[in-house]
Amino acid sequence: MIDILRQNLTTYHFNDKKRYGNHGGYCTNEPGDATGYGDGGYVVCQLDGDYDGYISCGVAGDESFTRDFLNDHTTLNKDNSWAFDGTIDDYPWEFTNEIQFIKENIDKTNDLSDIINRHNKMFIKMDIEGFEFDWLNTISTDTLDRVNQLVIEFHHFSYECEPYPRVSFQDKLSALQKINKTHYIMHAHGNNHELGFIDGIPDVLELTFVNKRYLSQEPLLNTTPLPIYGLDFPNSAHQDYDFVLNKYPFCHPSS
Repeated sequence: MIDILRQNLTTYHFNDKKRYGNHGGYCTNEPGDATGYGDGGYVVCQLDGDYDGYISCGVAGDESFTRDFLNDHTTLNKDNSWAFDGTIDDYPWEFTNEIQFIKENIDKTNDLSDIINRHNKMFIKMDIEGFEFDWLNTISTDTLDRVNQLVIEFHHFSYECEPYPRVSFQDKLSALQKINKTHYIMHAHGNNHELGFIDGIPDVLELTFVNKRYLSQEPLLNTTPLPIYGLDFPNSAHQDYDFVLNKYPFCHPSS
């Protein structure tokens, strides 16, 4: 089962990447070299062309990613951008006003199909505390294929861990297998708020996916050790290191 998990976390190469959202301090795995706070930011691929819709799933109190992403993509505004979170009373409007806030959580009962199916070049940012597996296993492949790029934080790959919501290891694999039918993983970053590993795989992973339709052929495997200086930052500055992903499935050094 672990081998299948690794296969479905295979990370590919993309030249042009950019970080949106809070930076914090870059951690070089030297003791004491954790400065600032980096949670809320993600690394995305700079695709040619415009997006026709944006969805932020899981807001809490940090929408720095949404602020920066909408500011950088002029086709996105309040008419075609939405934020979902049922755990907060109101949206943190200090980040942006160019979005519609819906006080609902995203899971298998609310899979966003009604919005996504009205678009063809969506961008989705998702941090929904474990419900991402239910969401992926519920949404249709045809609907998922309308999304050009996604950044998703996946929670608790370890099958020993039983967070809320409880999701079987097989359901976690099924979710990854499903999105890998339509998208490639182009970037990976381990969240150092959680210190657990499962055979070298961080228990919580931030993954960037690009739709296969965007690429004319299967991309080359990633050969750059992760994290990347200047792009990746530790989620928590209270830990004295960031996760190093320099081996399969995240990095494939040239022989």
